[in-house]
Amino acid sequence: MSIDINRVFGLLSVVKEAAGHPTKLKSLGALAMRELEGLDADAKKEHDELLKKDAAEAAKAKADAAAKAKKLAEDDEKSAKLTSRPVPVVKPAEPEPDEPVKRREVPEEATNA
Repeated sequence: MSIDINRVFGLLSVVKEAAGHPTKLKSLGALAMRELEGLDADAKKEHDELLKKDAAEAAKAKADAAAKAKKLAEDDEKSAKLTSRPVPVVKPAEPEPDEPVKRREVPEEATNA
């Protein structure tokens, strides 16, 4: 909202001329009130538009934040599933012995001592 500076100076000059005449001053006051009411209505419209725009931006930002939080939660859930699975342990294959396993011979005296 902007007011034309030439219009303001014009109104000020009219006020100077009307300062000495009560009837002119009264009509000028009425004119000024109508002008201010018009400016007030325009300002209110602009203010309402700004509020709507700000509310839309805030809603969009809130929706974006919710989408990001949901994505992070899904990623965390996937990560938790991956890390909670037991990892299979691969054991190396044992070579087959060439000879059969012999039993250790222990003397009878050592076992009965």
